[in-house]
Amino acid sequence: FFSSAFKKEDYNIVKLRLLLQGQLSSTVTAVMAPSTCISWLAVNRCMLVTMMIFGLGTAFQPSLIVSDRRGASMTSSTKVNGMFDFITDAFSNTEYDNRRVEASHILVPSEEKASEIKVLLLAGEQTFAEAAQAFSSCPSSQKGGSLGGFEPGKMVKEFDTVCFDESIPVGEVVGPLKTQFGYHLIRVDKRFENQNRSEGTGIG
Repeated sequence: FFSSAFKKEDYNIVKLRLLLQGQLSSTVTAVMAPSTCISWLAVNRCMLVTMMIFGLGTAFQPSLIVSDRRGASMTSSTKVNGMFDFITDAFSNTEYDNRRVEASHILVPSEEKASEIKVLLLAGEQTFAEAAQAFSSCPSSQKGGSLGGFEPGKMVKEFDTVCFDESIPVGEVVGPLKTQFGYHLIRVDKRFENQNRSEGTGIG
């Protein structure tokens, strides 16, 4: 660019670049002739070099004060930090539902069977864990029906509705509840809030 700056035939290119740097006004450019442009090029060439030198220097100054589009002052370090805000947001839990429960269930193929098991539980003839091991078709039966902890949306909608309904007391056996997997007897073992998301063990 600098080697061709003094060529008369390239003055339009140089003039355009200088305009982009804010060195020439539109009024001066409109009346500038090729013969006078050469002298302007000699002056602006020095100015452009100076701008480039100081521009590169200040680019690495973390405390450089600039203005944003709203006219507010901010430092270059602030602008750089802002570029990484999305990373911080990605790891925050502010957008997530932090409610969490621990629950157990017994899954059987018919409503009648679920009702029979519930009668046994209410009568105290079997514990929930014993009934789960004896009757439940879910793999969780090996753990006494325990599904562990999970968050809203991890289970089917009907199941979630019961587990996260705070009007249902912890420890109460609810059901029979029909889902696409069959009929459930559900017991919420614990409700709490947690920042860590869990996949849960799933049902069915």
